[in-house]
Amino acid sequence: MTSSAANPVDAQVFISYAQDEDGAQALDVADHLEAAGVSVWIADRSIDGAQNYGPEVVAAIDRCRVLVVLCSAASLHSGHVAVEVELAFEAKRPRLPLRLDDTPFPDQIRYWLTGSNWIDVRGPAEDWVPKVMRALERHGVDRDAAAVTPARHPASAPSAPVLPISEVDYARASDGTHIAYRIVEAARSCAPGTDVVMVSGGLFPMELFESDPGVVRLLDGLRAIGRVVIFDRRGIGLSDPITDWERPVLDQWADDVLAVSDAAGAQDAVVYAWDSYGVGSRFAARNPDRLRLLVLQQPAMVSDDEWESWQEERSAIVRDNLAGEQGLLGLIAPSRVDDPSFQDWYLRAGRAGASPRMAAQIWESTFSSRASDQLLDQVQAPTMVLLRRDSAYLPADVARAAAAAIDGSTLVELDGADHFPFLGDVDAVAAAIADFVDRALPPPRHVLAALVRSELVPSEEGPRSGDDDQAAVERLEAVVAAAVQDCGGEVVTTDDAVVAILPSAFAAVRAARRTRDGLAAAGVRARIGVHVGDVDRRDDSVTGPGAAVAAAATRGAGSGEAVVTASVAAAVPGGTAAFTSLGRRELPGEPGEWELFGL
Repeated sequence: MTSSAANPVDAQVFISYAQDEDGAQALDVADHLEAAGVSVWIADRSIDGAQNYGPEVVAAIDRCRVLVVLCSAASLHSGHVAVEVELAFEAKRPRLPLRLDDTPFPDQIRYWLTGSNWIDVRGPAEDWVPKVMRALERHGVDRDAAAVTPARHPASAPSAPVLPISEVDYARASDGTHIAYRIVEAARSCAPGTDVVMVSGGLFPMELFESDPGVVRLLDGLRAIGRVVIFDRRGIGLSDPITDWERPVLDQWADDVLAVSDAAGAQDAVVYAWDSYGVGSRFAARNPDRLRLLVLQQPAMVSDDEWESWQEERSAIVRDNLAGEQGLLGLIAPSRVDDPSFQDWYLRAGRAGASPRMAAQIWESTFSSRASDQLLDQVQAPTMVLLRRDSAYLPADVARAAAAAIDGSTLVELDGADHFPFLGDVDAVAAAIADFVDRALPPPRHVLAALVRSELVPSEEGPRSGDDDQAAVERLEAVVAAAVQDCGGEVVTTDDAVVAILPSAFAAVRAARRTRDGLAAAGVRARIGVHVGDVDRRDDSVTGPGAAVAAAATRGAGSGEAVVTASVAAAVPGGTAAFTSLGRRELPGEPGEWELFGL
């Protein structure tokens, strides 16, 4: 449990430990994390006698990004630690176990720490602090805590979930420019295979996306569709500066979309652009085979006759903004213009996004390109134009004109006056995009399939170390792939489990046996479920009721166990007599009891 002196309840890391027995070691861990720039909540510093212990603990866990558990003989049998870990589990906060001794993990604690990788902190600090920091950063912990704590935002701002996001990586555009990008993991509830490449607007750097609850909420909504690729266009944030001012910046930014799509493996993505000036449409027109769908939010389409006066008006607004005047904020963010925390974020984002000279040059180049240069009439991908009816910065009429210029586009009008999608009703924006994707993608094929699902189970000694976990995943995938191929099937997804489709129930049983025996020989603790049922096939994804039952049956299996449902047993020669009855069991997430059989 821990805290930085400024405001302990806002700390990014909550340390859970046995106060009497492990207090000194907990304070040592807290000191090292705070020295590395991480704010910490720890009971010995963050709660005084006048405070109500229970509500303070709950509030701190709700607001933290990661719960760190100091694991020892005392803490692993502490009721307080068990409650704190369970609260973090329910709040969907990552749990990071740090070992103080070799005490085995009790069943209850091991359950709450499933999927977590432990780190040994018994040696010199220089050995374990870098490992802990890397683990925390993978979970979105920022070394500058003041910039990211959601509690600093007022109640009127959207609540911000914690994003599962990758570290910064770099793509190289065709001219050698380095483009910084990150990937937000897809939600577990969405079918695999869909990527969203987001082209942001303004000059906001992605480094500050996680410090505004509205941006986080937008990204969280998009990850319900699939993986989300975010990036800094050249000249902004962590990407290389712009060096070629002869070529329109908007064209160069379209090249950046291609570069990050290649680097992230987003070959057939949904491109969502809210830059308003045609980066997404340029990319779509020039690379029709590189996207599946296009979504443009509040695009600007003005006739060439009106363009000069229109762009001069907006150029003047931007010049005033660069000079320090705040009139632009009232136009683009009327719902939060009086919010001090948003004003602070907006100013910080502007400073971190581009220098004053770079920003001025970018806007000069942007407004020198006519609306007709957006190539809207050359877009071939199915397109949705999304607008807010009462936008003052880009009136609805110019967005409607953009929709009219794209053959067959879908126009969706939302209530609201905010220009950027992370302001106002963020959920309505994400829902509109998700609905468009669902309607535009080809419908899934409904088939009867024999499924084999294999997944890792927690080690009896507790969570694996990071290296051990990755090695186990690789062995699991290799064993399953070999077994399935030998039996004439195909692996269709490797998200949180390896799922394969086989040509018959008999082939599925053979593949499951080979998988079970191969994993046992490789020393991999796994469980396997086999089911025949109706599924929905779309590209490389398998969803539907049959997939859900296969997942539930797998979760109902023990370590090293392969189970089949009655639908499988009935479809093979010899029927149920060929298997060992395991009786009727309740399956996680499925109603009633299901008869299972062992191989």
